[in-house]
Amino acid sequence: MPDVRPTWWTAVALVPFFPALATADGLATAPLGEVSRYLQGALLAPGFVAEGAPAASLPRLRALEQELGHPPSLLEAYAADALAALRAAIEGGQRQRSALLDHLRQGAAQQGLTGPLRFAADGGRASPVLVYRVEGRQLRLLPPR
Repeated sequence: MPDVRPTWWTAVALVPFFPALATADGLATAPLGEVSRYLQGALLAPGFVAEGAPAASLPRLRALEQELGHPPSLLEAYAADALAALRAAIEGGQRQRSALLDHLRQGAAQQGLTGPLRFAADGGRASPVLVYRVEGRQLRLLPPR
């Protein structure tokens, strides 16, 4: 039996006349070839797109892909970013839990696979969301606001 679950591109294709904001784990440019004409100008916030990762994160991305044996999923990319932030704090001399948390909340943003990493006082992520625009058959990363 064919898989008939709605996908991100079918959901967005239903509303082709205005920009739509959608999320999609596992988004890649390959599926855009078939449906890109319905998605022109659509804004997508998938959290992570391996093919559209910021240039500054490409060495980390390639190393993670080699370790995993495949491009990282959304959850794998977020986990890698969390571990990188913790590692940087620990390597910066933060050994106690409270000092580690303070460092993460007050530290300068670092480039992660999922965009700039910065944390708010409550511990949540305070970084801008990566947003991509469909242009032709490609996804173009828009500058953060």
